[in-house]
Amino acid sequence: MTIVISTWIAALTVLIAAAGLSFTIYKWWKNQRQICLLISVHIASILERIARQCLEVSYDEGVFDGGDNPSELHPRNVTTCLAPMPRFDDMKNIEYIKPKYLNKLFVLAPIEDSIQEYLSDAWEHDYEFNHFFSHRQIFYAGFGEYVSRLALDIRNDVKAPSIGKLATDNEKDLKKRLRDLIGKSNNGENGIKNTYECVFLPTPESYWPEG
Repeated sequence: MTIVISTWIAALTVLIAAAGLSFTIYKWWKNQRQICLLISVHIASILERIARQCLEVSYDEGVFDGGDNPSELHPRNVTTCLAPMPRFDDMKNIEYIKPKYLNKLFVLAPIEDSIQEYLSDAWEHDYEFNHFFSHRQIFYAGFGEYVSRLALDIRNDVKAPSIGKLATDNEKDLKKRLRDLIGKSNNGENGIKNTYECVFLPTPESYWPEG
């Protein structure tokens, strides 16, 4: 009888220990999932804000004043600019973002640098005002569309849709804007596409409207 009771006590002890361990694992897993959700939503909201800024830049025709001599263009520093690109790799808990999204997040700054370098060279060597701003609009419309799509993918992955249709509307607006800009570009679709692909070389997933 004593042996049976001892066996039951031992079994009960094992069950209690197993239950305690399971509960600890569940709490740990739930905490990890919560951290992943919070950082994902935080990142997505930043991307959505960047996408809206890109949309504003894509409508910027530039405001310059030639003074008494219209052939001399003097910037009045009122062109639409993006806020500095955030350093995603410095963010707390960034390691909870899936690697496939991390790769895309970390390449955003180099892409934006590539756009800026191209535009700086174009401004230095090409004095056609409309040509410069046409490229600027197209590049940022494409960049914004890529950023907006990334925000949507991150939100969908953690099942946390944005408020209203913000992210979806951003993507649709930027796609339409990109189509419109390409359609009226003086460089022709093939010419601007080649330049666009060179600037967006790190992102083979970048969007280009068909037809």
